[in-house]
Amino acid sequence: TVACSDVKDELDVFRDDIDFEANDRTADIELEVMEPMAAGIVEGIIRALGHSPVFDILDANALQSMQSGTCVTGSVTGAFPRLPGENYSHGDTAYVEYQDCVTAEGYVLSGRVDLGYGPIQGLNRSFNKIDTDRCIAQIEDLEGAGYSLVENELDGDYFYADAVRFVERGGSLDAEWLLLVEDEELGTSNFELLSRVSLEANTVVVLRALVVDEARSSVETTYYSLAPGGYPSLDGGDMVYYVNDSSWNEADCQQYERTIAASVQGLTLELDAEYGVALDGRVTLYQATEDQSAYLESFVNSDFVMTTTVLNRTNEFVFRDFTAELIRNDETRGFSLDLSGQVASTALEGVIDLATQTVLQGFYTQYQVTAGKLRVSGREDEKMDITFSGSSVKLEADTDGDTIEGNFLLDIEATINTFWQDLVNGYFEYTE
Repeated sequence: TVACSDVKDELDVFRDDIDFEANDRTADIELEVMEPMAAGIVEGIIRALGHSPVFDILDANALQSMQSGTCVTGSVTGAFPRLPGENYSHGDTAYVEYQDCVTAEGYVLSGRVDLGYGPIQGLNRSFNKIDTDRCIAQIEDLEGAGYSLVENELDGDYFYADAVRFVERGGSLDAEWLLLVEDEELGTSNFELLSRVSLEANTVVVLRALVVDEARSSVETTYYSLAPGGYPSLDGGDMVYYVNDSSWNEADCQQYERTIAASVQGLTLELDAEYGVALDGRVTLYQATEDQSAYLESFVNSDFVMTTTVLNRTNEFVFRDFTAELIRNDETRGFSLDLSGQVASTALEGVIDLATQTVLQGFYTQYQVTAGKLRVSGREDEKMDITFSGSSVKLEADTDGDTIEGNFLLDIEATINTFWQDLVNGYFEYTE
């Protein structure tokens, strides 16, 4: 297990010797260190940030799923101020602690995280998918007023509509229910008006997702019932709008943003016998989503330490005032990553500045980057660009620091073409 205590003394000495001032970068970028430095960035920054489990344990929903069978051996404990599905508030605190928790996938988790909730924004304050009734209640809470309900319903029966349109007439709003009618011969389509309702202030308008009610329908008449299993604001779910005076807004029922101050002590993930990553430090975490499928997850201007073990080789990476913005999509399994800040490590030849030139992209199963460009800045304005393209990686270096500040392109003195897997495995063309 890669634990904080195993490397604490060495880290304390190493960090005491680091000068993080921008003009005191110490890494000497030259041909012989380009590949090891790039390998260190892949290992200790890109993969380490991607695999760290800290964003998976931010609320009681995650803890409940963990307690239901995550640990085959070992344990996970925690305390959250809210039950799964309840709303969180600014000022809430929580903790999660793993003790050699071996998951069903064979991963090993250890360490502790203490959480303090900062500002929370959005209609979803439970961080779990909510239904339409809950969304309406959240609108009422946010706006501080009760709302009446208008939906595609007439005389107690739902009618099918493809869209709702809001039209201002005489200083007030009407909601018009529309049906999309297609003319196959002409190859055209138009909306047909089904119904119109005059709206008052503080009204919620819901376009219900419906299915044919086979039990009630006949050849002459089709009846509809609510579509099962859908969530509002998502594909296959209701669309929710709310009206205030003469204006209307579409509700993003599943959207939230949250900022959390986290104190992390040896939060360790061992993927297998060959790779492990541990996180220590006090970090500011930011997470946002609109659909709870794609997430923006960020370390914001934070100081922390990543300890990685790869093929029995351990390295420490000390981050200072570092920001990492990771966007991951659970449906496509893709990710993008934007990095900025200073990092120090013997694996990086000292202290470097790191900045994204073109956003990194790839698939998050192994957090392999397949597109994008990073710029590394070392001492005396020496720089190296790392360009990812498929499985290939190009390293280009200005080894004498004569690139004009602000230029996207370097004044190149050294170039190495290599591959992602060679960097991961430590197979280098040039060595000292």
